[in-house]
Amino acid sequence: MSAADDNVLKPEQVNPSVTAEEKVDPDVKAGKISDRVGRKRALMYNCGFIIAGSAIQAAVSNLWAFAFGRFLAGIASGASTGCVGTYINEIAPPHLRSKLGIGLQGGINLGIVLVNSTHFYLNFDQGWRIIAGFPIVLAVLFLVLSHFIMVESPVWLMLHGHRMEGEQVLTRLYGEENVSTALEWIKPPKKHIDEEKQNPCWSEVGHQTVIRGKGLAWGELFAVEMRRPLIVGMGLACMQKLTGINSIFYYSSSLFGGVGVADGRVCNIIVAIVNLIPTLCSGMIAAKFGNRPMILFSTIGMTLSSIGITLTLIYDAPSATVAMAAAFVFSFAICLGPIMFVVVAAVVPDHARGSVVSIGIFVAWAANLVVGIGYPYLATALVNYKYIPFAVISALSTIFVYFLVPETSNLTTAEIQDVFKKIRGNGRW
Repeated sequence: MSAADDNVLKPEQVNPSVTAEEKVDPDVKAGKISDRVGRKRALMYNCGFIIAGSAIQAAVSNLWAFAFGRFLAGIASGASTGCVGTYINEIAPPHLRSKLGIGLQGGINLGIVLVNSTHFYLNFDQGWRIIAGFPIVLAVLFLVLSHFIMVESPVWLMLHGHRMEGEQVLTRLYGEENVSTALEWIKPPKKHIDEEKQNPCWSEVGHQTVIRGKGLAWGELFAVEMRRPLIVGMGLACMQKLTGINSIFYYSSSLFGGVGVADGRVCNIIVAIVNLIPTLCSGMIAAKFGNRPMILFSTIGMTLSSIGITLTLIYDAPSATVAMAAAFVFSFAICLGPIMFVVVAAVVPDHARGSVVSIGIFVAWAANLVVGIGYPYLATALVNYKYIPFAVISALSTIFVYFLVPETSNLTTAEIQDVFKKIRGNGRW
């Protein structure tokens, strides 16, 4: 085969899912951009990357040109993940934040199911072009409908001095009679504003930076007052991926093959459905029991499931291995998967949310890249014990959540910051 032939794109090389490598870098910049231009406008601009990336992938036959299209699609995917998580947090009432927050992960999981299902009815020579180009339809729909349905984040408007517009948005969201109540949700009491402006986390430089629409300065993120929220956010983002969920998503065929499911398409759709169903229920469950207890339930369940997978591999019980893998996915999908986005956005002050959520999504996809690349080597080296590292990480994640992560359910941003302030007042960092 010639070098030219190597550059010709083949259908089997096309994976509809955007890879982790393509998502890692854009997430960091997305928050800065949304802080500058607004959440709604940032998402609308992002549609340009969706359309360009999809059009290139659908039109070309050269592998490197296709890879460039994937790169643009990766920018769009990473940016939208960060912006949507922030946006949902800022328009949702505190008591509905968990329920509405799962919409992001629920949408992602539903998309995974739908894309995996296309392998059955678009399984012909040029079918992959339809799959690659379909996001253009979604982007155009978003651009059209967003003018009529979507509002700008009232939190962003208030932070940038557009109080009248912010109140108009609150009227549209909650009704005129509830504007004063909504203002209490999104605007901290005066004592919080005065305290923030007196400490390094909200210095005059940082205040003016936000007002000018340039986002929070990086140096402001590492002040003492931001240290614990930042560590909590980054820790949750990291554990969501390092606990190993994508080892099953990416390599499910190796687990299911042992029980006679030879078709990789069937393996993918089974895992995607098992991941979707608990996600759709997670918001209601978290609203009832709290975010923190449910995250602990997830990490403990993933620890035990990882041990269970190891034991079934050692004793060569393929059916039990699949059952343990399903339990692992269920434990992830019931809380850690969808609620992570909610909690990371909730633990930081309004003026820092865009930047911190962006860093959190970046950390999550960087960790995902480590798992995606490293798992095959891990499986080769440890064979039947390949899930022991994930059991250890899940156990450490349980300890992290127990000692460092506060409850955020039904609390406003100001109330959550009061929790962190009380912790600092007790001499704990």
